[in-house]
Amino acid sequence: MNHSVYHRRNFLRATATATAAFGAGSLLSRRSQAQTNNSERRFLFVIGAAGGGSIIDSLMPMLTGPASYTEAQIEQPSGSNLRAPIILDNSILDTVALGDNFPIATFLSKHAADTATFTQTVSSVNHNVGAKRAVLGNGVNGGRSLQEVFSMRWGQGLAIPTVGMAADTYNGVGDDTSVPAWARVQSISDPQSFAFTTHGYLGLLNAPSASAISRARAVRSRLEAQSSFIKRFGQSRQVMRYQSLRAQALQDIETQSLISKLLMTATTPSGQPVSNFGLEPSPEVQLLQSKLPNFEISPFEAQAALAYLMAKSGLSSAITISPVPSPTFVEGEEARALNSPIAFDWSHVDHRSGQNAMWSRMFQVTDALVDLLKATEYGNGKSMWDQSFIYMPTEFGRDKVSSGGSGHHLNNGVVCISPMIKGNRVYGGVDANTALTYGFDPTTGEPTPQTHMTEADIYSMICHACDIDFPGRRDFPAVI
Repeated sequence: MNHSVYHRRNFLRATATATAAFGAGSLLSRRSQAQTNNSERRFLFVIGAAGGGSIIDSLMPMLTGPASYTEAQIEQPSGSNLRAPIILDNSILDTVALGDNFPIATFLSKHAADTATFTQTVSSVNHNVGAKRAVLGNGVNGGRSLQEVFSMRWGQGLAIPTVGMAADTYNGVGDDTSVPAWARVQSISDPQSFAFTTHGYLGLLNAPSASAISRARAVRSRLEAQSSFIKRFGQSRQVMRYQSLRAQALQDIETQSLISKLLMTATTPSGQPVSNFGLEPSPEVQLLQSKLPNFEISPFEAQAALAYLMAKSGLSSAITISPVPSPTFVEGEEARALNSPIAFDWSHVDHRSGQNAMWSRMFQVTDALVDLLKATEYGNGKSMWDQSFIYMPTEFGRDKVSSGGSGHHLNNGVVCISPMIKGNRVYGGVDANTALTYGFDPTTGEPTPQTHMTEADIYSMICHACDIDFPGRRDFPAVI
């Protein structure tokens, strides 16, 4: 067998886990689903601050209390009601420079009008539990995740409406089994190679014609029907679903030529040009490189790049990404790690350095995504950004400290960025003596020191902003 063909077959087999759930989201009923008007479609981007991001080390820095900064360490851009710490001299154990050196103030100078901080006290300090509750609202909507209900409202008719590429349990796998299969999360473990997994034979050298492959697939089905396995288990729900997906969903996916829209590399894993296999990278690659210059080596930037391509190409409406636990190293004038070894949880070792570097990283990637969405025409004089909502959840907060390491803490807050909310403000407040955050009035937006917002409140607020109703939803007229 030609080595290149053999290599690609092995490559597809090795990356099958990237789309293990891809085949699970049935497209069969899609043709009969009511289609969402494209001019009204909205997009949700969940960007998880994996490991436990501390809001008082992000957009709510203090000058007093146990977690205080100095005035010289805080920046507030002109026109912004929000402020943030400057880039500090961060490192991994005083050995490797840490962070991407992106000033959070740069993000605020561009996007403050759409950016808001919401204080919150959560219900768990366990990573997996906290991340899941952050997107399920701690079960406020019967176990349906934000991503699932968003796709059910705005993703009908899309090939892969709900996509998860994040760490931990941010991806939005809910507990409600009544959620339709097509709205459930489709996991992608490797955004760089995902495009290859969307077609069964495109890119194979000397492959048979499409009609020949279609006939071969038909023969396979007839032979399979005579097998002892199918005779014994063919009526089981799993087998019937698998066969239906293979018969129709595969055809639908291949027809859309996702590989040509999502391919972000010009070479194969063996270093050969993809053009040798009759493929070309997405025409958006140069644009992506200008905004996400490290996406070829950084999993986090690759996630953001693929998230943009999938939304722009009309494939997905709810996409989840997050930093990864492994550091990404870049060379230059000074070799550095873009992110800390265990993302925000590096705070156990060095709280301030870990928080400072990781929040910078979060806002750098988010800045690039917002810029891409703002520059993409959507129709009716709108950009894609006009239809988008970014939610930055985190599992929990951290101990209120300014040095050393920090443990997990229930008290915290989240960041939301969208033209659908009244931005450029903090909803809630923080005690100047203890650095503990407190809540706000949903109707007036005024701080209420005796109250605390919960995961259910943040879930409700996002649903209200995105025109998603559910029984028991709490409305937030001050925010919308």
